[in-house]
Amino acid sequence: MVKQAAASKGDEDERIANEQTREKEALRDLQDRERKERTKAMTLEVADYVKMQMEAKNYKKTIHAEVKDIQGGILTQDAIEYEEVEKEKKLAKVRKDREFAVELRKQIADVAARKVTSMSREEAAINKKKMVAIMKAERDYGLNFSAVSKENALADQPE
Repeated sequence: MVKQAAASKGDEDERIANEQTREKEALRDLQDRERKERTKAMTLEVADYVKMQMEAKNYKKTIHAEVKDIQGGILTQDAIEYEEVEKEKKLAKVRKDREFAVELRKQIADVAARKVTSMSREEAAINKKKMVAIMKAERDYGLNFSAVSKENALADQPE
């Protein structure tokens, strides 16, 4: 009976030990699953956060690119307007030179009508700079401001 009680006690201890082992293994498995789930959830949160940061960065890049495009368009438009203004300035100068040439031709005709064959030295000195500019404009732009020979108009000019 003592042997039977001892054997029964041993079986009971073994059963309790096996049950405790199973409970520990079940608890360990549960903890492992929970840890893996937490790790997976944290990994997904980090991935979502990184994705959100990347989207914000791309959005900023897109906005910056749009701003650069707009600024580039403005600069291009300013350059076009500047070129137009410069062309208009050149045309205005040509017109002014042409008007001066017409006035100078009129003066030359008036002097010629008075039977004077050339400008006086004073007139030549006063108009020399403008006449040179007119001749340069005629040469550069292929224009002819005067039917009067340039050589005749400037023949008596001091050098």
